[in-house]
Amino acid sequence: MNPRVLRSTLPRPPSIGRGFPLCIAALGCASLFTPPPAHGAGPGAGDDLQLRFVDPSWGDERPICGHALLPGPDRTATGTERSDLDPRYLEYDLDRVELSLRIDPEAGWLEGEVIHHLRSNRPALSAVLLDLVPTMEILSVDRGGVPTPVIRKGRQFVVALDPPLSEGEAAALRVRYAGEPQVEGFMGMEFGQHPPNHSDSGVPMVQTLSETNSAPAWWPCKDVAYDKFVLESWIEVPAWMTATGNGRLIETIPVGPDRLSHHWREDYPIATYLVAVNATNFVHWTDTYVPIEGDAPMPVTYYCYPESEAAARVAWERTPLMIERFARLFGEYPFVREQYGMVEFQWAGAMEHQTLSSYGSYLLASDQRQNERVVAHELAHQWWGDLISPGTWDDIWLNEGFATYCEALWYEATEGPAGYRAHLLSRSRPGGREFPGTIHRPDYTFNSTVYSKGAWVLHMLRGILGDELFFHTLREYRRNYAFGAAITPNFQATVERVTGRDLSSFFRSWVYGSGRPIYEATWTSSPVPGTQGTSGAVQVELSLAQAQAEPVFSMPISLVASFGDGSSDTIRIENEARVETYQFTLRAEPERIVLDPDDWILKQVSYVAGPSGIEPGIEPASLGGRFVVAPNPSLGPVRILFEPTAPSGDALVSVLDPGGRQILTLTLPSGRAVVWDGRDADGARLPAGIYWLRGGGAALGLHQRLVRIR
Repeated sequence: MNPRVLRSTLPRPPSIGRGFPLCIAALGCASLFTPPPAHGAGPGAGDDLQLRFVDPSWGDERPICGHALLPGPDRTATGTERSDLDPRYLEYDLDRVELSLRIDPEAGWLEGEVIHHLRSNRPALSAVLLDLVPTMEILSVDRGGVPTPVIRKGRQFVVALDPPLSEGEAAALRVRYAGEPQVEGFMGMEFGQHPPNHSDSGVPMVQTLSETNSAPAWWPCKDVAYDKFVLESWIEVPAWMTATGNGRLIETIPVGPDRLSHHWREDYPIATYLVAVNATNFVHWTDTYVPIEGDAPMPVTYYCYPESEAAARVAWERTPLMIERFARLFGEYPFVREQYGMVEFQWAGAMEHQTLSSYGSYLLASDQRQNERVVAHELAHQWWGDLISPGTWDDIWLNEGFATYCEALWYEATEGPAGYRAHLLSRSRPGGREFPGTIHRPDYTFNSTVYSKGAWVLHMLRGILGDELFFHTLREYRRNYAFGAAITPNFQATVERVTGRDLSSFFRSWVYGSGRPIYEATWTSSPVPGTQGTSGAVQVELSLAQAQAEPVFSMPISLVASFGDGSSDTIRIENEARVETYQFTLRAEPERIVLDPDDWILKQVSYVAGPSGIEPGIEPASLGGRFVVAPNPSLGPVRILFEPTAPSGDALVSVLDPGGRQILTLTLPSGRAVVWDGRDADGARLPAGIYWLRGGGAALGLHQRLVRIR
């Protein structure tokens, strides 16, 4: 127990009116996500999906934006004995929270009082579960002014209710506490100085970051993301400091000599992990956003360290334009009657605290394009993460994948389709590197699979649905789950209901599965009867195989056939099998056929083999050095290409049967494909089975297995 005691009496804040409806309905030990109705209509029955009890596993891959350059949270600090879906959390709903803090930045000391206004979800609620780290001392707990017993265990404590609350009955629990907040997870609450590493001349500051489960490091709370509340906060600091919070700054109140209390109010529902405090000698300025739906102009506020002002003004200057862009795509900015803005803090990344994102000092040294990418990312979270929060941390891609995709949307607005595509390709892990694990229930909560592959899922959905239907679907998802929480099946059900499509195979492969398709294609052409010359119509037969170890990815694929006169035709196919053959007619013999040239699929293309040769795809290393055999497995003719690493003569390839007997020898000119029709030297068709291709001449020592199927 820390012997230090409260040095002042914290005033009890005035009460707040009841806020928005909450998003969890508890049924005993189970619960359903039931987001508040919007415009008089809630989600369909297919969206009411049961929560699972989860225990996320942490990996060691480092996060990218906005949790950049940091190791994963220490589970010994964040605690493994609890779960966000402990059934006891579901027994009551939070309505509003009143948070009063008295901060001593010089001593690294915090005194506080929190009033939880809650409502029972069960007939006789006799206890309320809350969270607070053991290093913070609970000084008292009362219910309506009457002291209430408390039992502490690790990071949790239980407040006894006597008499119990009946279902729907409300109560207010006040917790007074004090201590030295400990840095944990990504931060919790941290006392420091700016500029950093200036112990003799630095200016004290205090900052917080609570994602995922570090809010209890600095205030007693219900530490889950799915039960939201309206928030009123009073942050008392030395008078030379400016303290920022969530929502709107209502007033600044003198409190004794040389101290001020900054009164903030968030009237929109907020999740626990998005509550934030920052305080130091900030420079402050304001811009304006004019809402697209006719509301009053909204302030766009900025807070930075004095030494960062010049860089911050440049980095953040286009924020109002970004708000307008995303509002037109997704619907009006969610907290339009309050504000949006940025506040500088010392962290290797940025964090989407509701209405006021925290922005790492190190980012301000980046170029303007990089800064705008991060600004767009954190702003996008106000829709995807703050307005709609993740029901479980297994579903964090609904935050981070969406925000990463919005980076590409900002580049599309400023640089056109080329900038959009280039940004997504930069997030595709080229060069044969695969994304680790799955998007849902990731190996590590903030890894590249969640961010980058999650963004590609949205890009691919856009390619499948088209722009109008895709953005309409996102707006419907926003409408159904606004100010609540959602899990991945909620999003899938919304997309399927709005579009009328069964996307189970898409989500199974891309969200719940791992890997990506690796395509191998070969094609032949022949004149259509009745046409003459090379300019006549041709019948094309294309064989497409998926060579990845993972199950088949069922996807629509665009094929672009290019002709000698510079024109091209596009053919769209549905690919649903490991090996599939397609036939289509073209107006002339194509010079080449390219799979998905506009990159609507997160893929690798090993090669596309045609009459003029074999073209490597985006992964030349997958050619295996020198030999290419396509298709393999084969239903019919096979194209064999030898590409030596240095100029050389013709290569010889012996075809061996399953017993190792030579049945045919082929001569391969360097860099040109030769077709083998599956017959031996006497012209007899060979049965299905495994055959071997053995190199000779310039290809001496090379071997390749070939599977022929019927």
